[in-house]
Amino acid sequence: GSGFYNSKCGNITISGGVVNAQSIDNAAGIGSGHYNSSCGTITISGGVVNAQSGSSGAGIGSGFISDCGTITISGGVVNAQGGSKAAGIGSGFTSSCGAVTITGGYVCAKGGENAQPIGEGFNSSEMTVDTASCVTVVKNGSTYLNYEPLAKTEPDCVTNGTKAYYKDYV
Repeated sequence: GSGFYNSKCGNITISGGVVNAQSIDNAAGIGSGHYNSSCGTITISGGVVNAQSGSSGAGIGSGFISDCGTITISGGVVNAQGGSKAAGIGSGFTSSCGAVTITGGYVCAKGGENAQPIGEGFNSSEMTVDTASCVTVVKNGSTYLNYEPLAKTEPDCVTNGTKAYYKDYV
């Protein structure tokens, strides 16, 4: 993705392998950097992707006061954790992002405080989210979309090799 302050990057495509991405500060784990930075489209069609932001950036999407293009997930196992006030997949705190479309794969997304798991971060531009019924997604709190619960014990997204689950539910 892009770096700190006024940085830009092109499109990001992940089609296989294992990708572990974590930002230390206000950038997205995968996507745009911090403050007036941007990236192109983000496409994930396969592999295992674990993305986390250390602060106000999305797990996958835009960093703090930054933007990114559309995000499309059509396959693979995707675990995304947003930083404080940032979406798991979508926009960071006070940021914008193109539409998020999920048509396949297994997705576990957790947003930070006052942010959506998939969609907008806090104080961010409204965006379009389209998910298919084959996707496993958890929403903060007690409202779940296309959700398959397991047990009440471990409150983290985990991967059993083929499918991502969120194990804590109401």
